Amino acid sequence: MIKTTDIYPTKTTVLFSTVLGGQFEPESGGQFEMAEGGQFPVAGGGQFAWIFQYIPQLYINYLVEKNNKEELNLLIKNILLQDTTFKSFFEQNIDFINGITTDIEKLLNNYLQIRTKALDISQKSNELGKSDAISKGMQKIEAAITEGQRISNLNVTEFEEYNRLTALKSTNETNFNNLENKSIVINKVLNEVISAKESLLGDNDEMLEINIKGQVDRILDELTELTLDITVIRNKIEHDYDLLVLHLKQGIEDLKIDENKNLLRKQSPKIDVKLKPYLEKIAGQSELQKLTVQLEAEKSKLQQALNLEKQFRALLLDYENVRRQTVILIKNDTSYIKQ
Repeated sequence: MIKTTDIYPTKTTVLFSTVLGGQFEPESGGQFEMAEGGQFPVAGGGQFAWIFQYIPQLYINYLVEKNNKEELNLLIKNILLQDTTFKSFFEQNIDFINGITTDIEKLLNNYLQIRTKALDISQKSNELGKSDAISKGMQKIEAAITEGQRISNLNVTEFEEYNRLTALKSTNETNFNNLENKSIVINKVLNEVISAKESLLGDNDEMLEINIKGQVDRILDELTELTLDITVIRNKIEHDYDLLVLHLKQGIEDLKIDENKNLLRKQSPKIDVKLKPYLEKIAGQSELQKLTVQLEAEKSKLQQALNLEKQFRALLLDYENVRRQTVILIKNDTSYIKQ
């Protein structure tokens, strides 16, 4: 028999004869009067109209003494979740908070990736040199070359043609490097799309007979039964991704990068043949030749420096957007919890 402790003499002590499934059966009907004030009616058949959860006081004392807040919180949570209205409210809010938390985690991962890449680019840029400094250095080299050509064996017409061919060769090499870089970057995009498809929809290795599930299938596993309508939706996602990959591959082929690179490769020897007689005339001027080679190297460095600086600016902008979005999500999450 369980007897409540009446700490207030003005209140009635109530006797309970049985504890069944968390419900108390009183010995008499009427009202169950709480020490804090307020009454709970007793339903027919000697049952309370309210459901009570019996928690031994010694167990509560034990949790308090051990400072076991997690277990105490879990106990209270499990009691509250027995109420269907609260359970619905709890699950709805937990789903919302978990969604925001997932978005924040993704943004933080993006931030770390951006930071790592920015540090790498910054180091490369510092090692290579800033574009402004490289440009100023090129101006000095060009001035020295102009002076060297002036006192060389080239006449005015030859001098102009030599400059034209040299500029054409430099442009040809720059265009070739740009095409190579474009090929690398666009294939990275293709690989990223394929990787995203495998992450979402899985990857099957028929030779090794290995089937790795994707995120979509893992989520669908939460269903008791994978019905036909859900299967149709899942297959449509895979079909659309296959089309995306197919169209992307076709788009890359339409760029004709390899074809254009081959054209530039064929043009380079022709330019060298035209340059040869002019180079022979200045063969005795080793300093002028060194300056010409140095200028070409500086032009290549300038293109690399400009590209690195462009990437760094884009990363800074991306970083700022990620930071702002993270702050907004954290504020929204905090405000929602307070409500």
